[in-house]
Amino acid sequence: MDWEDTEEIRECIQGTLDMNGFDAFDEYDVPCNFHPQYEYHHEVEFYEKSPEGFEAEYELTSGGELVDLCLQLRFLYSEGKVKRIFHMIDPM
Repeated sequence: MDWEDTEEIRECIQGTLDMNGFDAFDEYDVPCNFHPQYEYHHEVEFYEKSPEGFEAEYELTSGGELVDLCLQLRFLYSEGKVKRIFHMIDPM
């Protein structure tokens, strides 16, 4: 499923937070308890680089802990810009 409307994906994400007893997802530069080997505190993996674009998966945290929720996004090159599409929310 691809989402271009961010309100729908926000509702899904908030529901995941509520079900698991988390307050909010961490933003950049929040202290992290799982000690990543990189500066950005959400785990990110990139896939399928091509002339059309690429895909990325973001494993999110709350309170410095992984929350077993992965956002899958697509980034498409179009008219000199990058279009972001929320592809899937994957509870791990």
